Amino acid sequence: MAEGAALPPPFEAPAAEIAPPPAPPFEPEPTPDEILPPPAPASAPVLEPVKAGWEQRLGARAFLWIGAITLALAAVFLVRYSIEEGYLSPEVRVILAALFGFA
Repeated sequence: MAEGAALPPPFEAPAAEIAPPPAPPFEPEPTPDEILPPPAPASAPVLEPVKAGWEQRLGARAFLWIGAITLALAAVFLVRYSIEEGYLSPEVRVILAALFGFA
């Protein structure tokens, strides 16, 4: 190109073709009369406890007591057996008795 040649002007779009962006939708602010307090939380219905008869009490607790008595008897017989077989010497028996007494 020649040094004296003129460059074409940069492209400019006509001002009429560029439209402004649309306005956001109008939402009026609520008046104090329209603002309602939040609803109160619904309380759960209160259920009355079921009245248990002696049959239900016996059925629910009887096996618990039977198991506890069985465990206690097993512990007594285990200690008695270990003493008879010589697994627990008199010194060990005294120490275990003292520990059991402190507990």
